[in-house]
Amino acid sequence: AMFKIPEAGVLLILAVDHFLDMGRSATNVVGNAVASAVVARWEGTLDTELPADIEPPHAPSHHHPPPKPKRKAPAKRTAGRSKAAAR
Repeated sequence: AMFKIPEAGVLLILAVDHFLDMGRSATNVVGNAVASAVVARWEGTLDTELPADIEPPHAPSHHHPPPKPKRKAPAKRTAGRSKAAAR
């Protein structure tokens, strides 16, 4: 039996549904993670302590020291004129 469904409409719905399904899946994952954290905190089993010591990296970091600041050039003065007279 054949149904009178336009093919273009079905293809459009199937193409769009693929992207909407990704959004539904992402929403489901985030919702499950939030619900798990809420229940764990409610039951008092959520461990929120930070580690006391963080081990420093063993490999060299390859960071260069910051450049030294450049010295400013002395202000130019015109011969025979003071600052007040120059204004």
